[in-house]
Amino acid sequence: MMSIRKRAGLATRPRIRSALCVVTLAMGCRTPVVPGPCPAVKWAATPLQPVIFFDQPGPQGNVTVLLLDGHSGAPVVGGQIALTPPNLAVPTDSNGIGTFTGLPAGRYLLIARGIGFRAWRDSLVLQPGDGRIRIVQLRREGLCLEEIFSAIGKTDEESR
Repeated sequence: MMSIRKRAGLATRPRIRSALCVVTLAMGCRTPVVPGPCPAVKWAATPLQPVIFFDQPGPQGNVTVLLLDGHSGAPVVGGQIALTPPNLAVPTDSNGIGTFTGLPAGRYLLIARGIGFRAWRDSLVLQPGDGRIRIVQLRREGLCLEEIFSAIGKTDEESR
């Protein structure tokens, strides 16, 4: 019995490339693409700024976080501050500040993130009528963006 592939004139198995794996038609994911090591970056040798621990009372029911780059001391613009529960997240503004308002008393997990930075986590307890202001310094983390080649629906031969 002749296979469907031979009847279609496909003597060899064409492969489709994607960002995650090399896919052989009708075979599924075959070979994961493993990126090489990230190149050395100049900030890796930069010492961290002195650690600032700043946790002070703030306006009632508010949690305000200033997100800083732990290497340069610059604000982390476009970072994310998350609070769980109730699973809320706010972006940091052009000054690296994110604020939650109207929070009830309780215990929370505060998570700070930024692209190219290691996530930071800490617990936070709000007493009735309490609010907090925190400064958080994030450590840079190697972020290696690889070139992505995608020929969706094209075989290796067609994409060249």
